[in-house]
Amino acid sequence: MFALLIFGVSATFFVKSSILHQTQNALAMQPEFIVQSIRGGQTQLIDEELIYEFESIFGVNGASGRVYGRYFHPVGEYYFWIVGVDPFDHILVGQIESLFDEIDMNAFLDNGMIISSGVQDFFKQNHYGQSYNFFLYERGHQKVDIIGVIDPKHGITTNDIIYMPIHLAREILGIDEGKFSDIVLRVDNDLEFEMVENAIYSKYKNVKIISKERLERLYQNSYDFRSGLFLTLSILGLVVFAFMLYFKYSHTKSSAKKEVGILRALGWSIKEVLKLKLLESFFVASFTFMVAFIGAFVYIYLFDGVFFKDIFLGFENVPVVFDFTPVFEISLFVKLYLLFVSTYCAAVLVPVWRLCITSAKEAMK
Repeated sequence: MFALLIFGVSATFFVKSSILHQTQNALAMQPEFIVQSIRGGQTQLIDEELIYEFESIFGVNGASGRVYGRYFHPVGEYYFWIVGVDPFDHILVGQIESLFDEIDMNAFLDNGMIISSGVQDFFKQNHYGQSYNFFLYERGHQKVDIIGVIDPKHGITTNDIIYMPIHLAREILGIDEGKFSDIVLRVDNDLEFEMVENAIYSKYKNVKIISKERLERLYQNSYDFRSGLFLTLSILGLVVFAFMLYFKYSHTKSSAKKEVGILRALGWSIKEVLKLKLLESFFVASFTFMVAFIGAFVYIYLFDGVFFKDIFLGFENVPVVFDFTPVFEISLFVKLYLLFVSTYCAAVLVPVWRLCITSAKEAMK
């Protein structure tokens, strides 16, 4: 029971650390500002001319237009996020270049797409091979070849994404030349963020600015939801541990009574009896902790936390395909070790000490 408890708590914290690590990596790739065009409270396509106007604002070090949108699968309620990539746009390519390792860019620019692991699984389940036909609604369809798959370690943030050349994305999503989904701004100086934001709002009344700080809050809200699950499981683990300690305390108090009485009758001092019991409980608890802790590490990071990760990830669209990135925190190991091993030893030593201070004759009754 002690090993299973440590296994469950350790696995929970490993999942938490990995998700937090992936979330922080995703935030690092986000632009400083995203500018959207708003009409009637709804986002709409934004004109290309604004890119050059934004670039002229003092403090803005670069501006780029993005093309993306939802593509609904003809059958069912599934959808994909199609993102257009312009290889000559250094701002956008710099944010996602780590996702394009070992990809043939010539094949990609010709008529290819890079899909996430979640989309790949969806295609396999629906019997799609090395390509997919995107319906252009009243304009026929467009066949696009699959030339690469994004590493599952990026699954949390790219699970339903398809990257393709920007001209293909425009054709499939119906976005005309000279129009973009939004515009991203690069601002290198943190002290100029507020000045740039005020300059845009003072000149343009029908735009909405999403800062990187706001994106961090959105990610944090998503993480807080998962964090509530972690907190619930942690509290449950502590409650179970408390009952386990009480059981251990009561069991030690009754089972060790005769043993302590014999040792005391043979002339053992209280210090020697306590030392013996401390070593016994320390080695048992330490060995159990190490086996359970290492087992949880192997289960989460080598066996991908089968069944266990579904509790935290879940999905509302394409099922999440996500490989946990190994994250080992020495502080987590020390905290869990001190919590479980020290309290386990205390649950043994306290009743033994109480037995030691009674007479040997009374203890052996």
